[in-house]
Amino acid sequence: MVIDRRGEAVIVVALRGAFDGAACDEALTELTALVEERPRTMVLDLAQCVYVASLALGVILQTMQMLQRHGGVLRLAAPSAAVLSVFEAVHFTRSIQVDGSVSAALGEG
Repeated sequence: MVIDRRGEAVIVVALRGAFDGAACDEALTELTALVEERPRTMVLDLAQCVYVASLALGVILQTMQMLQRHGGVLRLAAPSAAVLSVFEAVHFTRSIQVDGSVSAALGEG
């Protein structure tokens, strides 16, 4: 996980490799700590994420809910076709905005 703070209100988190069951506990701990910073927007950059397990979907949902409680939003950016198909299969795209790039998720282009 690579963290890029863009001012006080925006955090971009790049997930790399497989977001599998083994990575979920650590990811939830790190994402929870980032949510406590109360960003207005958090973007999960999935450009280099090759796999998302069902447990990871739960981590993403928990992160979104925590952000919403603090008035923030979660965006997903640049998922591969395989990862996007998982999101679509479980109707993730109905509740979480998915953009083609980090720039688009941040409204920069």
